[in-house]
Amino acid sequence: MKKVLKIILLLLIFFLSSPLLFNPAWAGFFKFDKTTVSVANGETFQIAVTVDPGSDALNSVDAYVTFDSTVLKATAVTAGSLFPTVSNDISTSGKVYIAGMVNDPASSISAAGTLATITFQGLKDGSVTLAFDCNTSKIIKNDINASNVIVLKFAIPGMILLILGSVLRLVL
Repeated sequence: MKKVLKIILLLLIFFLSSPLLFNPAWAGFFKFDKTTVSVANGETFQIAVTVDPGSDALNSVDAYVTFDSTVLKATAVTAGSLFPTVSNDISTSGKVYIAGMVNDPASSISAAGTLATITFQGLKDGSVTLAFDCNTSKIIKNDINASNVIVLKFAIPGMILLILGSVLRLVL
């Protein structure tokens, strides 16, 4: 009897977990494109913000990138090719906001790509963390509920900027 129960339990576990094993679905996440950048104080460098939709089709994204404004300054944002409409706001010190959206709600984005490229200027020597604000950033799925499908564990780490002397070094 115990042997039969064990077999039934194992079969039940197998059938319940098989959709996860054989048809995995993953959610979307943001990431930066570089691991290391070196620039002299006062010079600029660019970091691309990329979006991976995972297994979802997306209608829009809102990316908030945070950093120490005493060490870095965002000077420009250039739209990437992933979304047809991209807007941004760099007016808040220490934060860059980038929004990407489809023009027609019936269309969606299903491939990974570049949302935008941010140009930063090094202001002084120091250490800085460049990261996504996961409390406000969103990756919106193309569904009736406009579900936020961001995976927080992928978006949190960001990058560490180490500025030594007059050289800015970016480390992921």
